[in-house]
Amino acid sequence: FEDGINGEDVGNIEFVNGKFGKALKLDGSSYVKLPCDILPAPESFTISMWVYNQTADNALARLLSTGVFGPDTPGVTLGIHTNVTAAGNWGDITYGAGREGLEGYFDFSWAVDYNVVHENWFHVVLVCDAAESLIMVYVDGEEKDRITYAGCDIVSKMEVCALGGHLQDGEFYEGFTGLLDDVAIFDRALTPMEVVQVGSGKLLNTVKFESNGGSPVAL
Repeated sequence: FEDGINGEDVGNIEFVNGKFGKALKLDGSSYVKLPCDILPAPESFTISMWVYNQTADNALARLLSTGVFGPDTPGVTLGIHTNVTAAGNWGDITYGAGREGLEGYFDFSWAVDYNVVHENWFHVVLVCDAAESLIMVYVDGEEKDRITYAGCDIVSKMEVCALGGHLQDGEFYEGFTGLLDDVAIFDRALTPMEVVQVGSGKLLNTVKFESNGGSPVAL
């Protein structure tokens, strides 16, 4: 991916000042449509981005979603969920992979402090290490969760891919409201040290978005 990955913006998208240079501003109904083969699975890959979440509380928002997550088509998803209750406020980083109903399918959440993921910049990374059958989630450079996915069919029939929401059967769901910056997809599993380096703004690969009527913008 040395030359970047081209994406098509859909809906009301703005390019504004972000964590490092320009960021993508989404309004909950806008998203970026990415190529179906953007993830090299079943080989290793890494998804990385800086996030400033403004999604309404108690609403699940997808940061990146592939496949349709039904019984016939596997996929990978990375999302965020802020919870406000009488007992207290907290957030979740959600992630999942596989074909629903079959061996190896999983859909997990890792709880995080509400103030980390609500109207505050944070760095989230999902690493898929095919050699070890591991998926790991990092927040602000620290590994927070990992799961073994042996036997999990991740993206062998991936049909759609969206940044900022979830596409299924021609409909858009669980849109993200806020800013995304330094979005990157790598065709290998980054090491813990590399995760920290990427979080510092030292990107090796960027996703480029074709703005309607304009030139590509690298985040």
